[in-house]
Formats: sequence, structure tokens, C-alpha cells
Amino acid sequence: MSRKKELIITACILLFCFFSLLIVAGIIISRPSFQSRLLAELSKKVGYNIRASSIKISLQHGIGIKIQKLYVQPKKKEFIFFCPKLFLNYKFSELIKGKLIPEAVILESPSLEIEKISSSGEKGFPKEKLLLVITQLPSVDIKDAAISIKPYEVRIKNTNLYVRRVSKKAIAVDLNLNVSLKNASFPVNAKGDLYADESGELVARFDTELKAFPLSCIKEEDIIVFLNGTAFAKFSLHASVSKGIKTSGNIRIEKPDFLLIGTDSQKKEYKFPYLTVQFKGNYRKKELLFQPVIIASKGLNLNINSKLNLSKSSPLISLKVTSSQMNIAMFKKIFPSCLLPAWLEKRLFPIIKKGELKEIRFSLNGTPAQLKHLDDPANRDVLSGSLLMDKLLLLPKGARFPLSDIKGKLIFKSGNLFIKEINAKLSSSQIKKADLLIKNIYFDSSRHYQLFLKGRFDLKDLMAQLHMEFTPPALLKAVKDFKEVAGIMDATVVCEYRESWKMPVFKNSSAHLSDIRIAYNKIPEPLFIKRCDFWIDTNGNF
Repeated sequence: MSRKKELIITACILLFCFFSLLIVAGIIISRPSFQSRLLAELSKKVGYNIRASSIKISLQHGIGIKIQKLYVQPKKKEFIFFCPKLFLNYKFSELIKGKLIPEAVILESPSLEIEKISSSGEKGFPKEKLLLVITQLPSVDIKDAAISIKPYEVRIKNTNLYVRRVSKKAIAVDLNLNVSLKNASFPVNAKGDLYADESGELVARFDTELKAFPLSCIKEEDIIVFLNGTAFAKFSLHASVSKGIKTSGNIRIEKPDFLLIGTDSQKKEYKFPYLTVQFKGNYRKKELLFQPVIIASKGLNLNINSKLNLSKSSPLISLKVTSSQMNIAMFKKIFPSCLLPAWLEKRLFPIIKKGELKEIRFSLNGTPAQLKHLDDPANRDVLSGSLLMDKLLLLPKGARFPLSDIKGKLIFKSGNLFIKEINAKLSSSQIKKADLLIKNIYFDSSRHYQLFLKGRFDLKDLMAQLHMEFTPPALLKAVKDFKEVAGIMDATVVCEYRESWKMPVFKNSSAHLSDIRIAYNKIPEPLFIKRCDFWIDTNGNF
């Protein structure tokens, strides 16, 4: 017999034996008693209740095993997994060698219903090894899966996951799904790979795209409520156990509209035509760090560095916000005044009509509970900031002339507002230098003003301002009998005032008056003063 015939006969015998074994295996596997023992043993091994309606040999996707109506459920019923059809496919050449690891695993229309999120540590399949098991498979194909996370009212539909081996130490992953939250849905696509680095540690890299995410699904009622807006995001993820998670990407939000909730349930609404967000961040050892985050819109450009420490029950937030320049209208629009006393939004902001702000810097360091109670003396250092004012214009209600071309530096620290190196114009008068300190801005009754001012004033300008909204009533009463006051005053003023006081208190102040004309109801003729010097000492004597 020739060598060729021997090989053909040997191959035929091997094929006959293989198919005979396959038929015998199919008969054994299809027996209900065998399936019951197999599933019972497997359930005992992994700690879950596992059932299936049938297990049999299948040639639908090549040589393999077909499992129908597979159920998996833990003893405490945290979740239910159901798969109508599951295929374990093998390579003929690998089976000949006695290797029983499937070439491919195919799941058709599986579903996972998560009833509750448990952290009890119940024994079951070792979760840290699940990914390693998957990486041993040449390919995993999950088609049209559905996931329901009932505690969070989240449904994930149309999930397609394809995992394939690209080398001995790496697999590629392609994931597409559709997430439903509170009657809104959006698609998510992710592509990437899992591989073992030089030290043998498992590393994941993914590029992810999120389309048309409705922000109204996010409702942290105590802090922020999104009313409208749609987000489109592209970002990358790089994760490992030792180095944590790193991410970078960009987000575009169309027509965002949300409420920020602050002190005493104050609310401030924010609306923009769009917002773009560029970010880089990482998460490691319960610390979430974003440096930098750049938020931009029409007339807005913010650079943000943030850190969130999650190691404690109440997370610690560290936030630094900077902007090189911004007009006053945008500043008033974005400033979180709801975290501060209402008088800032109701009394101060309305009188600032226009101007530019430069070198804006604000920082926040505290917990959410501290943000809610900035008026607590223990929380005074949670919020601080500074900025430069350029060409601001203030027009209080009742004032005849605006205070214009205001320049100076504003510093907010420890609950105090300090505006220094001020210079400005008031009609024909000039403020050459002024410093204003407002203490205890959180309390109307105890707010304390300290003012240093040096300037040259036309007294007609000052008299025209008497009826503005901030003039103490006692001062109006004191000057009501003056019909006319005119002349020039060069003054250096040091005074302080509390909201509860009737009049300001002046100390270490002086004034040089020239060409003064005074018409007073109780004096029949006007009084003329060519020159006069006036001063008040440290004790308030004049």
C-alpha cells in the first residue's frame, strides 16, 4: 500500500472517530439527567443558580455547543440574566489537540435585569477574574443585548459588543449601545483594546462617543437642576489598577439651561446658546482631578482646575476658576450669586451698568454642606477671589450722575470684600484714590463699611447724588434745608459705617474748600466762603 493511501485511510479513520465521538458527546450532552448534574455542579462552583432548557451539539456557527434559554441568578436575587441562545464554537484542529477553550462565544439577544446594587461581598464567581477569562477567548460576540438597572431607572438597549483577539496579550473591543434615562435615550459608541503591559498588569484604552445626551436626565435636586440642553461628547479613557483612570476629550452642549441652588434655597438660572468643554482628568485612590477644563461660549472663556476627594463621606471640592477678560454683563450672568447673600444680586449687580473685568481668579475649597452655609463663620474661607476692574460704570437708583471710568482691584476673602486703588469720575469730579472694605457681607444688619477716599469734587455733583438709594436717611434729613451748595472741595476722607448706624463716623479726615456758595433756608442771604480748611481728628473732633 502506497504512503499516500495510508495517509488517506488514517485521516478517514480519524474523522470517523471524531464524528463518532461528536455524536456520542451530543447524545450524552442532550440527556436531561446529564444537563441537570452539569448545571447543578456549575451552580455550586460559582454560587449562582444556573438553568437552561437545553444543551446540544450545534453546527449553526461551526462545530460547537448550543445552549437555549440560559438563566443565571444569584441566591439573593440581585440580578437575573437570561439568554435565549448561546453558542460555544470550537476549531476542529484545536479539538483534535484536546483543547476545550471555545474559539468564539456568541450570545443572541441576552438580557440582564439588575434589581439592586449590593456591596455585601457575597461569594460567587470571582469578579476580578472575569475579565481575565474573557481575554483568554479568541472572540466574544454579544448581539442585541438589553440591560435594566432598576435602582437608577436606567435601560440599555440595542447593545452590540464584539471582542476579538489581536495578539497573545491584547484584545480589541467594539461596543455600541443605546441608553434610556427617564424617558430620554441616547447612543454610545466605544472602541478600544485591553492588553497586558510589560509588568503583566491589565490596561484598558477606549475612544468613546456620546451623542445627543439630554441634560434634563441629570437632577441633583440639592445642587443643580438641568432644565434643557443636549450634549455631544468625544473622549478617550486609559485605565489600569496601579495608575487609575485617565481621560481627555471635548463636549459640546447645545442650548444648556440649568438652575444652581444655593444658600437658603436661592436659585439662579443659567442659559447659553451653547457651551464647549475641553478637559483632561484622572482618577486614582479616590481622588478625581481635572486639569485643565476650558469652558467657552460667546463672550466667555473659563479655565478651571478642579479636584474632588472622595475618600470621606462628604466629598471635598477644590476648584480654581480663572479668566483673562470678561465684560460685566457676562460676569453678572455666570457669577454664582445664589451661594452668597441676596443683596449682591438684588442691590449691587443692578447698579453696575457696564465695564470690563480682567485677571479674574476665584477659588473654592470645601464640602457641599459648607457651600450651603457660607455664612457660617467656620466656612468663611471656603470661597475667595480677585479681579481687576476697568472702565466700570455705576448708576444707583436716584443718582443724577453715574460713577464712571472706575478702575481698581477687588479682593474677596474670609467673607470680606475689599476694593482698593480705586479711581473714577463723577461728572466733573475726580476720585483720585479710594479703598473700600466691606466686612461681613453675609449679614445685612452687621455689614461694616470702611472707606478711605482722596479726590477733588464739585459740590454740585455731590448734592446731585444725595437722593440715591444708598444715602442714609439721617443724612438726607440733615441737609434738607440746604437750597444750594456750590464750590470745589479737595478732600481726604476716612470713615466707617454699619447698616444699623444712622450716620457714618469720620476720623482722620480733612478738606480744603474754595469758592464756596451756600444757600440755606434759615439764612436770608447766601453765604460765600473764598477759602476754608476743615479736618476731623482721630477722636472725631473737628
